[in-house]
Amino acid sequence: RIAIYLSDPPNFTLLSTTYLGTATESDAKVQSAKFLHGVLYCTTQTSVQCIFLGDLENDDVVCEVDSYVLASADAPLNMVNSSIQPHAQPIPLIRPSILDYLHGSLLVSTITGVHAISLSYPLIRIGALLASGHYTRAQRWFDTIRTCHHEALANFLDRRGFPEMAVELPGLSPQTLVDFSLRYGLTERLMNAIEQYGLKNFHMIDMGRGVNGDGSSSQSILVCIGAYLLSQGKDSFVLHMANVCLTFGESGRKDAFTLATLLIGYYPSDARELIIRSITEHSPNSRPLVETWPVAMYIRNQLLQS
Repeated sequence: RIAIYLSDPPNFTLLSTTYLGTATESDAKVQSAKFLHGVLYCTTQTSVQCIFLGDLENDDVVCEVDSYVLASADAPLNMVNSSIQPHAQPIPLIRPSILDYLHGSLLVSTITGVHAISLSYPLIRIGALLASGHYTRAQRWFDTIRTCHHEALANFLDRRGFPEMAVELPGLSPQTLVDFSLRYGLTERLMNAIEQYGLKNFHMIDMGRGVNGDGSSSQSILVCIGAYLLSQGKDSFVLHMANVCLTFGESGRKDAFTLATLLIGYYPSDARELIIRSITEHSPNSRPLVETWPVAMYIRNQLLQS
């Protein structure tokens, strides 16, 4: 493995470690290593790899790294790659040493001469451009990644410290948009996503059962979104959410009920009406929550009659 440290006198901090070389190298050792434009390039006896560092500006998160073998003497020929992961270029490298970056290629010196290793693979180019601060140029490369790989690209961008870029990818699922928005406080993007996909699609993620799948010890995704938006001062938007949830069947009425209890301090009259509707309304083939849900029974008997 190779260890990467941050030297910030008087501190000397271990950022991360990662595997070195390829799977076929039994005793890989560092032949050379050099930082070029924010990316660490290193070599073994027969391979060259790049290591992208995580978010170094944020002391509150762990520095996550991504390491890719760029070229290897053991790489297979004519390999077809259908994933976002770059594959190693088959180059007969013998004791390569990093020289420099030139016109989109990495120059390495070997005992047989100088080789230019192409860095044109989309994920490699994106990582290199982000590391060097060319954010707009990096985003232009997003279009080269198929939408079916946008989830993987979003996680790569997240590890580099660019969640705002990740949430703009068109191939992301509603689950991922919610996850990124709540973790990084991307309130406006979350609200736009709700408008774009509709509350029904977000409700269908867990059908009101929460992350555990049975609703026993966790709140549903819509309730979590509503609680977050209330903390951001979006109470009118949450009131709209609660009213829409009433149309999603029994699980939706439970979500509407919970959201209404959170809205009591903002809209006492509207929230009270929402609570009553959520526990009394029902579809033709079901019973109202006030007859089947102990929480609804308690609210009717203890709170709404006071």
